[in-house]
Amino acid sequence: MQRDAFWAAANGYAEPSSGGDSKASLLQVVKTLGGLPSSAHVYVAKLTAAGFNNQIWQGKSISQDNEILVFIDQTSNPNLVHQAVRSRLNPRIDSGFECIVIGESRAEDDWDVHSVVEFDHSQIGANLSAILGSALNVEQVPDPAVAAASLAAAAQAVAEPLPPPIAESDLTAAEVVEHLYEAKNVVLEGPPGTGKTRLAQQVADVLGGGDATPFRLETLLDGCGVGDRIEELRAAPVVWEIIQLHPGFGYDEFVRGLRTNPEAEGFDLQTVDGILPQMAQVASLRKGKPTLLIIDEINRGNLSAILGETIFAIDPAHRGREVRLQYEAPPGGKDTLSVPENLYLLATMNSADRSIAMLDFAVRRRFRFLRLPPSVNALAAFYSASAHRAQRVSLLFQLFTAAVADRDLQPGHSYFIVRNHSALTDDEWAQQITARVVHDIRPLFDEYREEGMQIMQSRLTIGEEAIDLLAAPAEAVRTAMLTWLKPFTESQ
Repeated sequence: MQRDAFWAAANGYAEPSSGGDSKASLLQVVKTLGGLPSSAHVYVAKLTAAGFNNQIWQGKSISQDNEILVFIDQTSNPNLVHQAVRSRLNPRIDSGFECIVIGESRAEDDWDVHSVVEFDHSQIGANLSAILGSALNVEQVPDPAVAAASLAAAAQAVAEPLPPPIAESDLTAAEVVEHLYEAKNVVLEGPPGTGKTRLAQQVADVLGGGDATPFRLETLLDGCGVGDRIEELRAAPVVWEIIQLHPGFGYDEFVRGLRTNPEAEGFDLQTVDGILPQMAQVASLRKGKPTLLIIDEINRGNLSAILGETIFAIDPAHRGREVRLQYEAPPGGKDTLSVPENLYLLATMNSADRSIAMLDFAVRRRFRFLRLPPSVNALAAFYSASAHRAQRVSLLFQLFTAAVADRDLQPGHSYFIVRNHSALTDDEWAQQITARVVHDIRPLFDEYREEGMQIMQSRLTIGEEAIDLLAAPAEAVRTAMLTWLKPFTESQ
């Protein structure tokens, strides 16, 4: 009876003409099925193919006021919806929801639960399965807020090497390529030092079947125009380019702008295409072969202003449709822009940079966000030939990541990676790691303190003494680090 009531309410709410009464009925039935008190806050939303990203990434004001989110899916792609809502719960620490239920239409006037995504401490999925009398597809994910609180508490008491953390699934370049094929536009986001730009360039290598350096657009053009290098551009396995946004970067550089004509007599302005129309033209010549634009530090520029009307053209749902640009085309060009299906946008975003605005929702829903957290696995793999060095940097990594609860601010593993370390003596390697701590990590945490963030102790025990690596004088930290980083046979 409760199952029938739920689907009747869901079907009523899914109707285009549904109003407040049908929504209220669905809310009440959801509370009953989930074993929730009448005072519980539930949010329901209809998902449509054109706008489900906007609906999934509801603002904090909604997520903070509701314990459960119910989606009535009308996208015909519930697996993609499931993947998106999973990202909403984890790794994003500010989700606010405990559980997301995805309902899908199975036949006329018939609905069913496609899946449930919830935190590992939630019982809502189990309650729904019991009441509906069937084993639902329930995926439980760790609650990042709980994990962050545990790390912060552990940081206050650490004196000996910490046990290895639960292994994370490190994102590979091949996996990012799969996301690009599906979503067209992808952002790699994470704190500083997590290898976002390096991974983006590895994606170009994967698309190129090896070293993609020769296939960079700047190299292929070699000072010529696109029309002069058509055969070379068509033959390359991938054509890619990288740009970096900054506060002075604007629409004129990215899309189209006015420049003085150096060949004119007197003062004359001419329109010049930016990187996006150039890459779109290249992609249109390549008949489906991958063309990649890497946008580094995407949130350092005013992206809404930089994109302008092309935000519609890059939308995966509107690829191939023409958009009229603000300026007339250069000679031989078009006044409109169409972004081909085979032009992929891969951006990086520093999640610790709080001095600049985050992306607005109109921009965010046109990109798929993939998080690159600090990874102890990357350190273990890099130092696999030296058990001592791997153990020492892994402990330092855990000490510093535990010192700040906000995952967006934790220092990445790149801070502890010394390239070509196998060619260094132990003393040389220790000097370089110590320099990273004193000159890179400590100033980073000093900036966090100045912004009013609470920083935990990072106490390292050496013999019978303990030293706080973030608070002690720099010279004391340097001396202690150099002693502690020596091989076991020398220091213990």
